[in-house]
Amino acid sequence: MSFLRLSGLYAIITMAVFSLYGCQTTTGEKTAIPSANAPLSSSSLTAKLSETDMQKLHKIIKDYILANPSVINQALQISRIRQQTRSLQATSDLLKNRHKDLYEDEVPLDNGVDDAEVTIVEFFDYRCGFCKKAYPVVKTLLASDPKIRFVYKEYPILGPVSELATRAAIAAHKQGKYLEFHDKIFSTPGRLTEKRLMQDAASIGLNIKQLKEDMQDSGTEDLVLRNKVLAKGLNISGTPTFIVGNQIIQGFVNLDRMKRAVALAREVEKNVAKKD
Repeated sequence: MSFLRLSGLYAIITMAVFSLYGCQTTTGEKTAIPSANAPLSSSSLTAKLSETDMQKLHKIIKDYILANPSVINQALQISRIRQQTRSLQATSDLLKNRHKDLYEDEVPLDNGVDDAEVTIVEFFDYRCGFCKKAYPVVKTLLASDPKIRFVYKEYPILGPVSELATRAAIAAHKQGKYLEFHDKIFSTPGRLTEKRLMQDAASIGLNIKQLKEDMQDSGTEDLVLRNKVLAKGLNISGTPTFIVGNQIIQGFVNLDRMKRAVALAREVEKNVAKKD
């Protein structure tokens, strides 16, 4: 209905112009009224109208809009849909260009699912309250859907303790305990401090001396830098930020919203597979 209304508006403008301008060119040659299949642009229709005729045309358009006010909302809806489509395409292109950085980092911090149907990436900070709130949502989601690969992007943006926690977690990966340490940090109540980090590390059997040495390793620093550069390239400035398929979702997301995002990403993947 909205497209019919807008087409009707265009037809009225077209006919109004021809009723004002006539069917002759300035040289007296006949010209055809444009068909619905190949209408002229509004600029070509109005290019040679006099000021008086333009005023008459404006009145016709105004009268039409006053008689059909819903056409304004319909036009705005179409404009929003087009803008959203352009935005989604831009996001899809951006993620495609950074695919390797997102999903194939040389340090694989993920949940180890090799036959995944959907991949989720999370940029997070251990001191972020909303990241901590999202932690049980992510844990429940992964427990309910074994076909999700989850990629952890350490993104410390909340100060020195955040940086310290990130370094400790990456160092824990070298001892094969990244996920266990990640879970321990987020599930332990209270304020995050260096002392508590070491306590958490010791409680899961990490070698503290080795951990501290690995925290100073240049590879740890390089990974943090890569994640920060990647986040900047994707216009990500806050945590948590989730990438689910071609969707970038910023801020806390409840379980239902996350499941819907996964379902959409899964559907997109199936359609892509059918085309291939």
